[in-house]
Amino acid sequence: MGRTSRDQYLEFYDEVLKEARAITVAKGSDYSDNERDAGADTFVNFRTSVAVGVPPETGILVRMLDKITRMGTASAKMHRGDTMRVDENIKETAKDLINYTIIFLAMLEEHNHG
Repeated sequence: MGRTSRDQYLEFYDEVLKEARAITVAKGSDYSDNERDAGADTFVNFRTSVAVGVPPETGILVRMLDKITRMGTASAKMHRGDTMRVDENIKETAKDLINYTIIFLAMLEEHNHG
């Protein structure tokens, strides 16, 4: 296996972000009425954590930790030679982690400038 050049990496990076964005668009319509109401709260499902005393940003961090744990488990299985869909599972989980990171950053921005 050859080494990845900077150009190859940046091309891969752009593709992963494009795929992560597509996941956000698809999942976003599952959690809010944004498609019908341009003024809808994009983060309404994250804000509901306050009902149990958890700030939304903390709730997102917990979800991120879940993804990191899942990635660690998948990576361990991969290195042990387990053959169950580890490759696709870990890739999708990593893209979810990217999206949660961006949501976290957006909520921090909203908190600091909202």
